[in-house]
Amino acid sequence: MKFLLGVIALASASVKEELTGDEFNDLKDKSPLFVKFYAPWCGHCKNLAPTWTELAEEINPDAEWEAQIVSVDCTQYKQVCADNGVQGYPTLKLFFPGEAEGTKYQGARSKQALSDWLDGELAKQFDDAVDVAKDAAATAAPKKGEVAALTAATFKSTVAPAEQVTFVKFFAPWCGHCKKMAQTWVDLAKDQAAVDNVVIAEVDCTVEQSVCQENGVKGYPTLKAFKGGKEIEKYAGGRDMASFKAALTKYTGAKAAPKAEEPKATASGSGSTDLTADNFASSIGNGNWFVKFYAPWCGHCKAMAQTWEDLANAQTNSNPKVNIASVDCTQHNDICKENGVKGFPTLLFFQNGKNLGKHQGGRDQKSLESSIKSFINPNAAKEEEKKASAGSGEFDAAMAGKHTFVKFFAPWCGHCKAMAPAWKELQGAFEGSATTQILDVDCTSDEGKPLCQAAGVRGYPTLQYFGPKIVLGSGEKYAGGRDLASLKKFIEGKATEHDEL
Repeated sequence: MKFLLGVIALASASVKEELTGDEFNDLKDKSPLFVKFYAPWCGHCKNLAPTWTELAEEINPDAEWEAQIVSVDCTQYKQVCADNGVQGYPTLKLFFPGEAEGTKYQGARSKQALSDWLDGELAKQFDDAVDVAKDAAATAAPKKGEVAALTAATFKSTVAPAEQVTFVKFFAPWCGHCKKMAQTWVDLAKDQAAVDNVVIAEVDCTVEQSVCQENGVKGYPTLKAFKGGKEIEKYAGGRDMASFKAALTKYTGAKAAPKAEEPKATASGSGSTDLTADNFASSIGNGNWFVKFYAPWCGHCKAMAQTWEDLANAQTNSNPKVNIASVDCTQHNDICKENGVKGFPTLLFFQNGKNLGKHQGGRDQKSLESSIKSFINPNAAKEEEKKASAGSGEFDAAMAGKHTFVKFFAPWCGHCKAMAPAWKELQGAFEGSATTQILDVDCTSDEGKPLCQAAGVRGYPTLQYFGPKIVLGSGEKYAGGRDLASLKKFIEGKATEHDEL
């Protein structure tokens, strides 16, 4: 759709793309100008140049657009660029006659994106009252059974009703995941046609950039639920019909319909639950859920598989009830991506649909149970901190006056097992030394866990050196070889270095 400016006299005049400073100042009071402020040496400017020229060749000769695509070289016309707030290259701005401040473009730099944005800005500025009235009438009451396409002009009014739940998909037409779920979103709108207080809507973020920015959209698709003009939740469940309907049931407070699929216990017959795209959202939406996101080929996942089943059995009669579950990310990758899973296994704790965080400790049953207690009762974490502080003091006292080389490890860690023989030999080499000691700390034990936390341990094994006056939390991380010769050379060098001082 293109727009006519009856008040402007340049209807038949085509403007060249490259302007001087004077030409720009003269023309911006007569016609809308979409301007590229650039520097010839700028790499991004060079990349944009062919697209910008193509856009100018298409729009400038076309009188119906009533806008001109132009460029200003800021190395030649520095004052013009400074006067218009240019601080980097390229800077793209749209100017309307009589307006001192231009509107800055911050979207994609494809020809289609630039053209669509310009089209939308012209619509806001010049659409006549009749068209506005028609658009308002068309969008004021979204048709039941259809997905409502929201714009900057209609978004706030659509999500405003106090008793209405508006489920919004923020998307980009080029997004693969958006295309994949498009038909399901249409089907959801049809399914909700008979529900008075639910609207299924969408926002094209390549066109309505301001709406998406205001709502914190950083990826596509982003799904959010609104009620009374306020966001009530960013949806993070499965992208199937059953999951969407379960979410709407929660948002509206309606009585849940019988579930199409109940979570199933694993094949082993234990209390552990397999979650899928069909039941993930509806399951974690109620109660406490400790979920393992895994891949069948993952070695660490295999190593902790039996522990996870033992944990599930132990939690069967827990109070409060904690459900232990698993998601196979090779089968349900969308769910894993939506929950920020980047490695396996990832263990997340959910409470009534809210992600409370990631388990960071050991993968033995005792550590997992301790993590559950911390999630359910945050005060438990404070007690751990007190314990860490007390334990750190005792450990500092044990290190005082000696050169101390410490291995922080976990019993299940493969790399820890591989270096264990060399570390044992190292301990033997310095046994009985009055100045040097070789220690190891099991980060999964009750005594070791707070020490590892205080030392900032993030992976296993972590090797740190502590001088005679250095305390826990200030150790020097060792990053050399893990063979006996390398380890011995390092600690002997440290001891000699400090003794000479």
